[in-house]
Amino acid sequence: MSKQNIQQINGGRGGTFRNLFASGSSSSDGFIAFNPATTLADLTSDVRAIAWESTTLKKWNGTTWATLDGGGGVSSWDDLYLSDKTLTIDSTTLTFNLSHATNNGLTFTSGAGTGHLIQITNSGTGKDINGTSDTWSVTKAGLATFTTGSVLGGTTYFGSGSATGTITSNGAYDLVLETNNGTNSSKITITDAANGAITAAMNGTGKFTISGTTTHNDAFNVAAGDVVITLGSLTMSDDQDAISFALTNNTATTIGNASSAGVANVVSTSLTTGALVNLELTEGTLAGGYYIRGWDATAVGASFTIGEKGATVLKGSNATTSVLTLTAGKFVMSDGNVAITSTDTTDLFSITNDSLLANNALIVKGSGAFTGTGASSFVAITPTGASTGTGLYIALAAATTLSYALDITTSTTTGIAARLTNTGILTGVGAALSIIADSATTAGASAGEGVVNVSVDGLTTGAALNIESLSNELMTSGVLAHFDHSASGTTVAAKTGALVSVTSSITELGTSTQDFDMVSVVRTSIHTTAGTLTATGSLLYLENVATETDATLTDTVNGLEIVMDAQGTGTGVKITHPATTGKSIDVIASATTGTVALLTMNSLTTTGVGLSLTNTGTGMTSGSVLRVASGTTSAIATNGVVSLFATGAFTSTAVTDGFVRVNGNSTLTGTILAVNGNSLTSGIAINVGDTGTGMTSGSLIRATSATTGAVATNGILSVQATGAYTSTLNMGILSAIANTTTAGTVAYISATSMIGGTLLFLNATAATLTGKYIQCYDGAADDFSVGQYGATIIAGNAGSTVLTISAGNQVITAGNLVLTAGTIIETAQAILNANTAISVTHGVTKIANNGASTHTLADGVEGQKKTIVCTVYTADAVITPANLANGTTLTLNAVGDAVDLVFLGTEWWTTNLYGTAALA
Repeated sequence: MSKQNIQQINGGRGGTFRNLFASGSSSSDGFIAFNPATTLADLTSDVRAIAWESTTLKKWNGTTWATLDGGGGVSSWDDLYLSDKTLTIDSTTLTFNLSHATNNGLTFTSGAGTGHLIQITNSGTGKDINGTSDTWSVTKAGLATFTTGSVLGGTTYFGSGSATGTITSNGAYDLVLETNNGTNSSKITITDAANGAITAAMNGTGKFTISGTTTHNDAFNVAAGDVVITLGSLTMSDDQDAISFALTNNTATTIGNASSAGVANVVSTSLTTGALVNLELTEGTLAGGYYIRGWDATAVGASFTIGEKGATVLKGSNATTSVLTLTAGKFVMSDGNVAITSTDTTDLFSITNDSLLANNALIVKGSGAFTGTGASSFVAITPTGASTGTGLYIALAAATTLSYALDITTSTTTGIAARLTNTGILTGVGAALSIIADSATTAGASAGEGVVNVSVDGLTTGAALNIESLSNELMTSGVLAHFDHSASGTTVAAKTGALVSVTSSITELGTSTQDFDMVSVVRTSIHTTAGTLTATGSLLYLENVATETDATLTDTVNGLEIVMDAQGTGTGVKITHPATTGKSIDVIASATTGTVALLTMNSLTTTGVGLSLTNTGTGMTSGSVLRVASGTTSAIATNGVVSLFATGAFTSTAVTDGFVRVNGNSTLTGTILAVNGNSLTSGIAINVGDTGTGMTSGSLIRATSATTGAVATNGILSVQATGAYTSTLNMGILSAIANTTTAGTVAYISATSMIGGTLLFLNATAATLTGKYIQCYDGAADDFSVGQYGATIIAGNAGSTVLTISAGNQVITAGNLVLTAGTIIETAQAILNANTAISVTHGVTKIANNGASTHTLADGVEGQKKTIVCTVYTADAVITPANLANGTTLTLNAVGDAVDLVFLGTEWWTTNLYGTAALA
């Protein structure tokens, strides 16, 4: 080896530093010798050198002299540590080769200090620790990966014996167990042999995640013990078409008897407006599924289910077992219906309320336009299988004062408050209505009372009691009304008064005319086809039976007794009989002596009439106003069979009087003047003509009636045609023709003092009517007509007004209002710009305020709709209705704000809010 680069440093020679080589002739004679210096001088930064300073070997590192050993060289790891505490590996890795078969390769022990046993500071991108063949590692971020085949393969135990093993992470690091052999059999097993607690504590926002696999395998399994979350929540998400949450407890027996216990127990004592349990589904895709299902493992079927739209089904065990019990509170159904089907023989629907005072035990309401009848009635009770049972039973056994077993209130005008319909064939024991009050003693003793009491204080032209048999061709000996009274005993109480009493009392404080019948009995016999109808019997049959057998009977009962008050000027008995061959009065007296008919007129005045016979007909030929026939052959007295005397001189000055006078002022029924033209073809039954032209205020025919009572069926003036009448278009049963009239009125009807009744009454059978009630014809087509069932047609003209209602309501009780063309326009209320009441007679109200304004709104009527809109805005307009169902006030905050209201019952209801309109 060449020695040319060796130079002496301490020998005083200078020059450039070269390489230093040491060589000897043998293995023991090669060395480098240094002369120690007392103090080493610093060298330049680009120089690296080794030298002895006194007894210490040092090196120059470019900045300072550093000690290499403790004196005599490096003889131990302690010497090396004392010389240099930092090992820099700037190239190939530092390798510790473990060749011993059983000893540990590297051991760290720690004294009682507080420092870390191993401190790793990694500024690069590699891992802090990397296991054999990259099978396990610990990254610089603290992420530890342990795989099969590494030192953690198989079963790994943290901690040993009674010692506690702890893995602590100070950051958001993951613990990953990964299997690369494809068997997915890796697991972490924690065994607590001491029965102590195993705790995983996480602070901040950290979380514990088990990823699992996409297949349906158990990712988290607790073979025994409980899972408790002290603070926090449990969130689950599943993508499998299988059971997401399964809870099985086949050991529990009495758990759940406590108020807050159960196999599944959900408790929240702080919940206010949220839901304790929320079950969420998509109703649109739910097809036969359920929110909740209670399954009976024994019967293998559902005991109860809650399905789509909350549809709930309760199976129950039998018809007598309660499946739904409400111990307090209310059951409210806002829409829908209740259908009950049962095979039980006990009470099907029972309501018991022992605390009910003045409220209702059962309320059935409906504000809609209901039209159902029969089995589709608002409330229908149809026990179709009943034979001898009772359909509806109401008992007020404990009622001792005024009470109502059945109270029916209705505001209908043409309907019926209560109707009984029996379609069965009644036998002797059957009845459509039976009233039993055998315990009644003084019912009806006072006014407004009775076993059956009918009060009709508002009756005008109707009937308080109507009994009909309008289509009964089978009645033989039956009666429409039967009153039966019998009494039999040793001592029968003395009966006074009347069995049937009809009274009428009118107290007039002003002026009125009362014209009515106390009792009206009308019998009609109609025969229009071939055959024979024979009508006999009596309209009113009175019979007094007196039987005397081995006793003394004094019978002075009057067959008919009529007593008129002295102040009354009416007729005691009035008979109207229009039949030509009939008899108005037929008296058959079998007595041989006495008086057959006796008229006593003790109080007759000079202007009275003892007996007045009036015949209103003018065509009588063989008849007689008065006919007295006697078959006797004896001598007739001086006055003859009939004698009429008027010894005074008759005069007449009034237009209503005359030599012959037909007076029907007191007639209530019948015909005053009859003109019969049964065989008339083209003639005229009555012709009243005036060929003059000067009549101004007179009348050819005048029918005058001063009555203020109800007019009979035919009216004051009646024109009838009972046959199959036909006529041309411009002719009729009653015709008024004024072809040359240029002014005035062709037909005039005036009733300025009329209070009740009908001014013009048109009567026809709508079901068979093919014509029209009213027809206004202009020669080519109808301008206006009213036909079958009131069907009204108005031709009108474009742009013109054909119907004007200045006040009042237009009410449709049934049917629809159909508009095929045109527009329904309702005049809005005038614009309100101050604190003004809102009208309830207009459908629309506009508010244009010039500042903050307040408005009131009175109650409307059932079904009325109202719209209020803000057209000009300066400040808020506050509306306070008298009664608002879903609030108190309405506020319009801007132009275009509007509200729609509808009045139902006793309150306005808000149906729509527009813009920023607010309801409070």
